[in-house]
Parts: sequence; structure tokens; C-alpha cells
Amino acid sequence: MTFFQALNPYLPMTYAIGLLRNALLGVYWPTFFTGVYAMIAMIIATLLVTIIIKEKFDNVANKFEQIKRLRIILIPELYFFFFFKECSPKLIFDFSSNNFLA
Repeated sequence: MTFFQALNPYLPMTYAIGLLRNALLGVYWPTFFTGVYAMIAMIIATLLVTIIIKEKFDNVANKFEQIKRLRIILIPELYFFFFFKECSPKLIFDFSSNNFLA
């Protein structure tokens, strides 16, 4: 079994093409219901993943908004830890006062 043959049952176009064939050539009910259920399951899974990812990106966007409001720039070495480990950086340079903030 190749990579694409293993991936095929998890792609929505597989079921969309089957449903299109059913629509054009006549309905074979077991295949039709399998395709409909698979498409509904993929839509629900996609919405759930989107909601989860949106929550993560909202947190990152809020941090960018805080930085923009305070007019500060992170020291590059601490950038990764601040945004992805969700901990405060040790040093932040504030250009409005030309000082490092703790």
C-alpha cells in the first residue's frame, strides 16, 4: 500500500467524488450514506480543530496587542519563550523610556 492509498480514506474529495457519481449515475444507498456520514464527520472535525486553533492564536494575538500598546520590542533570544512557552521574558526593552524592563 502506497502513501496515497493509505491517505485516501481520510480526504473529503474521496467521498465528494463518490457522492457526485451517485448523483449522476444513480444512487447506491450504502455508498451514498457512507459518503454523507463521512462528509458530516469531516465538517464537524474541521470546525472543532478550527475552534481549538483559534483559541491558541487569540492568545498570541493578544500578546502582540499588549506589545503594540506598550511600544516594546522583545529581545530576540526570548521571543520563542514569550510566545510559545507562555512565560514572561526576563528582559524587555522599552523604547519610550530607553530602558530594560524586568
